[in-house]
Amino acid sequence: MVNRYSQKIRQSLQKIDRLWTKNSGRRFGFTPHKKAYLATENNFNDYVESTYEAFGDRLSWRIFGSWKRYQDFNFQKIDTAMTPQPRKTRISPG
Repeated sequence: MVNRYSQKIRQSLQKIDRLWTKNSGRRFGFTPHKKAYLATENNFNDYVESTYEAFGDRLSWRIFGSWKRYQDFNFQKIDTAMTPQPRKTRISPG
């Protein structure tokens, strides 16, 4: 029974990750964050301040050497499909 619940939880987290990654243009999600974390020479077994700060810099969670505050983040999504696009108009001589 525990195995069945573990499998359901894993599937749900994978789905959340896929949707989060897709809908953020691959900027957010468990997978992109893990890649950035490991690319900045971090590991999951210990904390090294300099590599963790490099991770924060890479994700733009830090500015001018300091961690951003929650209110400094902009969570608005710009959906280019919903923004008006310029129309091509044909000018007739006349």
